[in-house]
Amino acid sequence: MTILDIRGRRVFRSSGPAPITWDAKDGSGRVLESGVYLATIVKRDGGRTYQSFTIAK
Repeated sequence: MTILDIRGRRVFRSSGPAPITWDAKDGSGRVLESGVYLATIVKRDGGRTYQSFTIAK
């Protein structure tokens, strides 16, 4: 799973198998700011799933 911010910058990446949990922190352990983000999940068959979401503080 990869998490991108609204500008397309990668803020988090996990290469582990499902299930994936995420604590709204970036790769350095900092809590992300309020905003719109996009999660990209690559499935076993090579397909991709996208989900946008908002973090509001």
